[in-house]
Parts: sequence; C-alpha cells; structure tokens
Amino acid sequence: MKVLLLTTALSGTSYKGCGWVGACIDHLAQLPDIRLGVGYLGNAINSPDAEISFFPISVWRSRKNRLRRRFHLAADEELVIPETLKIIAEFQPDIIHVFGSENPFGLIASLVDIPVLIHLQGFLPSYYNAKYPPGQSFRAIWFSLFRQNPLRAFHFAWREKLYRHCVKREISVIKKGGFFCGRTDWDRAIVEVIHPVADYFYCSEFLRGEFWDYAGKWQLRKERKTLKLLSVISPATFKGADVILKTAKWLREFAGIAFEWKVYGVSSAEWQDPLWGRLSADQTVQVCGVASPAEIIQAALKSDVFIHTSYIDNSPNSVCEAQLLGMPVIAIDAGGVSSIVQNGVTGILVPANDPLMMANRILELYHHPEKAVDMGKTAAEMAAKRHNPKQILQDLQAIYAKMLTKR
Repeated sequence: MKVLLLTTALSGTSYKGCGWVGACIDHLAQLPDIRLGVGYLGNAINSPDAEISFFPISVWRSRKNRLRRRFHLAADEELVIPETLKIIAEFQPDIIHVFGSENPFGLIASLVDIPVLIHLQGFLPSYYNAKYPPGQSFRAIWFSLFRQNPLRAFHFAWREKLYRHCVKREISVIKKGGFFCGRTDWDRAIVEVIHPVADYFYCSEFLRGEFWDYAGKWQLRKERKTLKLLSVISPATFKGADVILKTAKWLREFAGIAFEWKVYGVSSAEWQDPLWGRLSADQTVQVCGVASPAEIIQAALKSDVFIHTSYIDNSPNSVCEAQLLGMPVIAIDAGGVSSIVQNGVTGILVPANDPLMMANRILELYHHPEKAVDMGKTAAEMAAKRHNPKQILQDLQAIYAKMLTKR
C-alpha cells in the first residue's frame, strides 16, 4: 500500500525532531506493507531512510510568490494545490493522509478519486473565537501597535484578515472531506456538526521518542522550599500567557510561598509584545524560549507541577508528554482537554479565565504532595496506554483498510 502524507509541520533539513508528525513518519516507515511518501512545504530534506519518498513544495522560494502571499489571501491554496496534485500524479498513492484541516492540503479531497484521511489537529474557527484574552480586542491591540509602529500595525491587520480567510477555508475543508480521524470528544463534535455524514475514526497521536525514554520517571522533589511550575506554550494569544501572569500575581501577593514559573516556547521579546496585553513579567516568571525535547524533559523532572493555560485547545501534546513523564498536570477545561485529563484522576481541570482557581489548585497540590504523586502515576499509566505506538499503528492500518473498502 502506498500512503502519501501531506503536512506543513516539517522544517529544516530533517524530519527528525518535528514533533509528533516526525514521530508518525518514523513509525509508519517501519511497516513492511506500506510505501511512504511525504509531501511538505519547504526545501529538500536529508533523510537516511531510503524507503521514504520526500516531495518538497518550495513555492515560497520565489520572491514573486512571497509578495503574492503578502497581498493575496488565497495564495496558499492557489499555489500549493497544483504542486500537490503533481506529487499525487507522480507517487500514485492508494491513501492520502493529511495532517491538519487548517492547511490547504485538505482541499484535494474533492479533486481526486483517492481516499483522503484528514487528521484533525486544531480548529481555527474556535481558536479565532478565543483569540484575544479578556479585556483585549483587535481594535485595542491595533491602536497600541499603531502608536509604536504604523507598519507593524498594518501587518497585524493583514494577519487578522488572513486568519479570517483561513477560518473559512478550514470549514470548507471539513465540508468537502469524507474521512477524518481525531482523538477527543471535541474534534468528533466538530465533524458531527459541520459534516455529519462523514466517517470519523479514533486515532491517538504519537509522542516524541525522547519522552518515552523518561516515561514515569518524574518524582517528588525532596527539597521543596521553592515551588517550581512549568508551562510550554506558543506566542498565540489564546495560549493564555495572561493567565500565567495573573495566576502568578495571586500566588505572589496572597499565597505566602516562594515559587518560580518557567515558561518555554516564547522568547523574551514575544513576552513583552503588546499582543499579550498590558501585562509585564515579574521575577517569578521566567521566559525560557524555544527548547529541545531534552531541555524540556530535564526542566519537567526538576519541576513540581505542569500548568497548561490555553483558552482553547484540542489535545495539547505538551500536556500528554508531561503526563507520560508522570507529572501532575493542571489545565484549563476547554476544547478537547477533558478527553485527555480526567479531573481529579489524571490531572486537575480549571475553568477558563479563572486565575484565582488556578492558583488555588496549584496550592492544593503543593500542600498535598501525596495527591500530586498519585495523580502523576495514574496519568503516566494512562498516557502510556493512550499513546502506545503499536496500538496507534494498528489503528491507522485499520482506518486505511476501511477507507479502501468504502472507496
């Protein structure tokens, strides 16, 4: 069976280290009955895996195309789709597996006779609905940027317009798709609402191999004079940087304990960006930038609680990886998070935009360390079962077989 994967997640000169998509490529390539092709946006990849056929789509190397992308909302699909169809004609796959409904690749479902599986990742319409933190708006941020740098304000307005275009495109992708796979009640609901006659399959996600090497290794620190918190977020405003800062303020002013909060995934420059709102980091919150899996693992093993603050999310891999390590997790109850965090059993869920409750739950685990340990052990067992590579491979093979039968 020839399977063509289509993704926007690969970058650099190797697919190694490209999150769960890279892990998926690794595992699928090991199956003897599958010939794997990978189409992606970017330059050529140096791969030692001769059995994998890589098809770079380098449309953005052209200065003309880059300019077109800046001023034409539909440039992505108009340039990427024709190149994708060329790859399909060359590779002749039996199955096409698209990672993410938010990118233009999913539009090919209505252009080819080959079964197309769309692997749901997030959902831009819901992200857009929760894009700005409470007290912020597009207008307020635009005026703040305009006072500092009018050109930057223009770019911000263009990105906003492009985001709205991508929201419409994703709905179109789901309307046109016939086969979807996901792993939460939330992404199942997305398909059932927008395209109820489509086929939805359950399939968990692979986790990066480095985290498996330390599965269940988290232990309660013997010396806990300073409470150590850890978060991994991105610069997107809906990821809840404001919740981190507001929660830190409650802890600093009323908890009466020493603590430090390390935040990976954003730089100090991004942290001070007006997009975060009129908040500033204090000494208890340390911005650590983008880090390798090894760095995050070591930070996790030296921390007490993993905190996830996103206002909307599906199944954040950062939470799944923390659970696999055996860390106690506190997360905002939004989107698909409740499908991977069972409140009071494998983690603690907190209502969105409630930093006071977040602070309370942090203190609860701090003052009851035995609860944190039990929760972490249970989470590690559940995560190991949920993300078992052999089971995921079996699930994918079964999905592919059903798609070919329905074709």
